[in-house]
Amino acid sequence: MSADKQDSHLGRVARFCVDQPEQPPELGAFAYFLQTVIHSQRRRHSSPIVRAFLRLTGDWVGSNWILDPDSFHQSLLTLTTQFRNRAAHIDELGRDDYLGCRNLVIGQQGILWQLLDSTARHR
Repeated sequence: MSADKQDSHLGRVARFCVDQPEQPPELGAFAYFLQTVIHSQRRRHSSPIVRAFLRLTGDWVGSNWILDPDSFHQSLLTLTTQFRNRAAHIDELGRDDYLGCRNLVIGQQGILWQLLDSTARHR
């Protein structure tokens, strides 16, 4: 696991899972981790954290949504680039941005609902 903790693509998530620091990885760091899980065939074979994540998602009814680069990952990228990073700094979200962010997260097809549905275990 020490190699995963040093890996620039996996490190933030690996350190959180192994060392349980006070700060969880940011959404952008998790999006970067997820991108690596989706696209890196080498890490699927060599990385304990990636293999564990894939085993975990294999138990979920919506693992295809989690692992599809155009689904959960794309939603995370949209959230972190269009809304989160600006709000985390000094910029305030305007009304239209707030409504867009709200819809992305908790709208009818929002990330939150998709995530809850997708992570239900197979019966």
